[in-house]
Order: sequence, then structure tokens, then C-alpha cells
Amino acid sequence: ISTFYLVFLWPAFQMTKNFRQQVKSLQARGHDKQTMNKKTIQYEINKSYAHLIEVIVESSFQPLLQWYIVFPGIYTLLQDYSDEEVYSIQEHIRRSFINERSFRNVLEFSSWLLSLTSLSWSFTEYNSALKRGAMSPDVNLVGRGLVLLSNFSLVFVRMNFIIFFMYSWGPGQFYPGVIAIILHVLVMGSLHVVFVTHEKRPCSSGISSKTRLEILLKIIYSIVINGLANIYCQNFVDSKTEQKSKSFMHKNSTFMRQFIFEIIFLSENIFICIIASRSIPVMPFNDFHSKLLIFSLLFSIHFLGLSLKIIYYKFFHIWKDITT
Repeated sequence: ISTFYLVFLWPAFQMTKNFRQQVKSLQARGHDKQTMNKKTIQYEINKSYAHLIEVIVESSFQPLLQWYIVFPGIYTLLQDYSDEEVYSIQEHIRRSFINERSFRNVLEFSSWLLSLTSLSWSFTEYNSALKRGAMSPDVNLVGRGLVLLSNFSLVFVRMNFIIFFMYSWGPGQFYPGVIAIILHVLVMGSLHVVFVTHEKRPCSSGISSKTRLEILLKIIYSIVINGLANIYCQNFVDSKTEQKSKSFMHKNSTFMRQFIFEIIFLSENIFICIIASRSIPVMPFNDFHSKLLIFSLLFSIHFLGLSLKIIYYKFFHIWKDITT
């Protein structure tokens, strides 16, 4: 029963609690108003955290599989559009919808795009909740928009490079990419613990075996959650285990963590670019100009996402005056 509640009902339960708390906050007056506002902020974080866990468990792999299947059809559709003589864009769209295969590709692409947007939105929503209102639309709409566009760009690029890596192993060989993702999750989750927290090692005589097991499980939980959240782009998941475990974890600055994570993402993308250029024998990877165009476009979007993130931290972050 507890497992069913955790997997299926926890996000909905947190959303319901957050809604009730917001109603109470609006109805409160005087000193109670301040107390309710503080509770509302924490409930908002809990709701965003629950939604984020749901998203990184479900939506991290679903759009990846969708794009793995859809990309060849979408590329073929675009290639046909560039090769055939079409009098107008409207006429081409009309012909595409008449063609059953093209219509199916458009529907599958729309589903993937919706999943991609949902994933990027969830990352932005959780980061906004951690800022405790400093990134809300009515306070910092531009900053929130920059973070959303940055997440969308980085997730889009990363998803393309992952499926290119899977294509490198041959048709239908999805499992090598899954293995690589699992290794990536373990590495990023472990780096999260290394860079963001450190374990205090008290005397072994003062800690029971049960406490040691609890500490180990909390660290493993933090590794898994932050590893999954960092498949596509850099994310900091401030799990409740870290918030409540000050006895064995201590927060450090996250700047070095972000820098190292971005270097890892860029290095992996460059490595996949080289592998895909040499290992995929079909279009567009067997044509120099086509693959140069695709990889140039992807890396341009990648650096655009990083630039948007830098602009946010430089001009729109709540601590911009301190960090500069």
C-alpha cells in the first residue's frame, strides 16, 4: 500500500495539500498571514519536488524512445520537402496530411515535442520553487523565460546526441544507449554527493549499524534522484533527505558542480559526434555536408542554451549583485 501511494498518489496528494494551503493563506489575516505564507512556500517546494520526481522517472525515457523512433521519419519528411518542387508551404502541408505515413510522423513528432516541453517546464518549475518566489512570473518573468528556453535547448540537443549514440550500434540496438545512460546516472549522482555535500565521519563507536544503514540509503537515494535529473542538463535536486540530514551532510557552493557537469555534458556530446560520424552508414551521417549541418546546428543550440543560462545568472538571478 505504501509503495502504491508513493508511486501513484504522492504527486497528486502534494498538489492537493498545496492547493489547500494556498486557500488558507489567502484567507488568513495579520500575524497568521505571515505564518501561512511561509508554510505555502514550503508546500510549493514539496509539490514541485513531487512533480519533478514523477517527471524524471517517467518522462526522462519516454520522449527518448519516441524521438529514437520518430527522427528517421521526420528527417525523411524534411528531405522530401527540400527535394520536391512544392508551390507553397500550405500545399506541402496539405499533401503531407493526405499521405498517411507523413500524417503519422507529424502526430508522433507532436507527441514527442509535448513531452520535451513538459520535461523542460518541470525542471524550470522546480528551480523556481527553490528560489521561493524570486522566479515567479509576476516577479521575474524574463528570468524564468530564460531558464525555460535554456532547459529546452539543452534537453533538445542532449536527446538528439543520445539517439545518435544508439544509432551507432545498428538498427534496433537500443540497449547500449540504456547502459550508457545508467552509467551516466551513476556518475552524475555520485558527483552530486562529492561536490555538493560531504559526509561527516564520526567515531564508528558512536554510530549504530542501523544509523549507518540509514545514512547509506539516504546517500544512494540522493545519487539516484540527482543522476536521473541530470541525464539531459544540469539540475540540482535538493532532496528532503539532504534538507533533513544535516548531521552527516553539509552544503557547499554549487558553482564548481555546475561547471564540472556542463563540461561533462559537452565532452560527451563531442564524443558522440565523433562516434556517430564514423559509425552510422546512412543519411544524413554518410554525407559530409549533411552531418556538418546537423552537428553545427546542435552545437549552436547547445551554446545558445548555455548563453541563456549565463545571462540569467548575470542579470536576473536573485543574488546577481552579490555574485558579480
